Amino acid sequence: MNIPPVLKVISTLRRLSIILLVTLVVLLGLDIIFSLSHGGKSPDRLDLDSSFFVEKKEKIQFQELREGQKEHLRVRAEKHYLGEKGLFHLEGNVEIVFPQRQKGEDVIIRAESLLYDQEFNHFWSTRPAQVEWGEMKIEAERVDYYAPEKVFEGKGKVKVRSGQWTLEADFFQFNLRSRKMVSQGRVAFQLTSFLGGSKSLILKTQRFTYDRRTKIGAGSGEVTLQHGASQGKAGEVTFKLGAEEGFIKWLNLKNGVEAQLQDEWEKGQSLLQSGLSAWFYLFSQEIKADSIDIEIFAQTKTLKKIEIRGGARLAFFSEASDYSQLQAEKIKAFWTQNRSIKKVIAEESVSFIRKGGETQDLFIGGEKLEIWGPKQMISVSPGPQENAFFKSPTLEFKAGKIEIKTQEGDLRGRDGVEATLERALEQAESSPPPGFFDPQKTCFLTCQEMRRKAEGRRLIVSGKVKIWQGDRVLKAEKVILNPISSQLEAKGQVEVNMVEVKPSQGDQHFRIQGESMRFDPGASLLEFEQDIALEMGEVAIKCLRLLVFLDPETRQLVKFEALDQVQVSYQKVTAAAQKAEYQFTQQVLIMSGQPLLEDPSRGKIRGDKLTFHLPDDRIVIENEGEERSILLIKS
Repeated sequence: MNIPPVLKVISTLRRLSIILLVTLVVLLGLDIIFSLSHGGKSPDRLDLDSSFFVEKKEKIQFQELREGQKEHLRVRAEKHYLGEKGLFHLEGNVEIVFPQRQKGEDVIIRAESLLYDQEFNHFWSTRPAQVEWGEMKIEAERVDYYAPEKVFEGKGKVKVRSGQWTLEADFFQFNLRSRKMVSQGRVAFQLTSFLGGSKSLILKTQRFTYDRRTKIGAGSGEVTLQHGASQGKAGEVTFKLGAEEGFIKWLNLKNGVEAQLQDEWEKGQSLLQSGLSAWFYLFSQEIKADSIDIEIFAQTKTLKKIEIRGGARLAFFSEASDYSQLQAEKIKAFWTQNRSIKKVIAEESVSFIRKGGETQDLFIGGEKLEIWGPKQMISVSPGPQENAFFKSPTLEFKAGKIEIKTQEGDLRGRDGVEATLERALEQAESSPPPGFFDPQKTCFLTCQEMRRKAEGRRLIVSGKVKIWQGDRVLKAEKVILNPISSQLEAKGQVEVNMVEVKPSQGDQHFRIQGESMRFDPGASLLEFEQDIALEMGEVAIKCLRLLVFLDPETRQLVKFEALDQVQVSYQKVTAAAQKAEYQFTQQVLIMSGQPLLEDPSRGKIRGDKLTFHLPDDRIVIENEGEERSILLIKS
């Protein structure tokens, strides 16, 4: 029976369909078996279920998806191929973008040549490359990015730029999760602006770390800093940046800190307009210490506080090479926001030296020194074992506390003063008139308080005052010395002790007490007033007023005059008069003004003139009336 041709075609198609179906089933089974034997993946191709790939000529672009179609990266390049060791190669205008959750923080790598592994974990350039992350831009000879850790590294001549700062190093690493960066090898960190000025701060070190979350950075290993013409060095540095990383909020240097500062103070600011400028010169400075802490005002970007610790030494130089130095274990300085000095505190073994210039050389020391900017005052406090001290060419003293008004130049020592006056009564421009104390010799002084007024250069001392020079001693509650005129005033329980050489053999001691005393250098005259008592060997005199005349050249005693209610006692004799005059050369005491003598053996004797001849103990009474008479008494 013949089969129609149509049926034959249908039968053939059925057989072919069955064969094709069987073949597909076999191939599918083989593919499943092969996949299971290789972990479910083909080893030499991308997972087409998780990536989208478009190739147009040699230019390629693809997007890799992970974690439920979440974008993992975007790639552009001129060429893309699989190379040795299963590594993918990208060449020609390569750009890889790693999207981040936060807007504006995508990581972008650009290079001419770049490799990455099949797992898309490690990406690295084989030529110089650039990385962008937000406003941060990194250039390096090689860039590595570790995608799972979100860490990128730069190696070989690394340059980093970010807003207000730049960084150069041999190695750079940044962790996107922790926001921490590490740099090593010839690191140079540059802050565009420092202390509110136009000069940048450059920090160089061997190892540098910075946390962008806390804004705290640190450097170690041969740290150097440069700010304009200023430079410094230390073993370690730590700092914190302020808002937008635009300024340093605080900075710490430690381990062998040294700094040379030049032109750090603009004219018209800080100390320059104050009396302190004659003490702390601002042309240049040198600093040495174990550590330095600096704080900055956030609003003005200017100095707020500096603390220097551990053998701190601050040296100040003027343009004329004048020099001053402050040294202590710890020094703290505070500023106001308008850039003026507020206060400086130096503690533990403090010393201050000033040399050269138009001002006097000075040496000050104590346990604590404080500088008060608004008051323009320096105060020095003592230590537990030794008082504060002050030394200049004309004055040297120790005191419980020393205060100096720098604007006026006034000086005060209090709480117990011991002083040495070297030519303190001598005027610098010309020699003063001879004084009660010799201006060419050293005087010694003790008191409770001492003030030196710059105007007129007066020295005012008070509280149990004692001044002595050789055999001359002055005691009082208050004494005022005027070095320009050699004038001297004493008040309150005044006592003067003098030793004069007699014309005959031996010395004569004088002790004079009163409520006030004044020395007139023009007349070479000592004037005592109120409740005066004079002792001169066996002679004792009391009166209300006493004038002591000195030789203008030798300053030796010439004579004295006792005035008003004069009372004299000599051995067993007493006398009274309105006036008594003592001639030192002749050694005679002459009383006048209704003198009255009382002798134990003769009773009261009146006369017009009464003369005591001390060398031979004679007393002569004279009457100058119509009947002149002379009575001689041998005491």
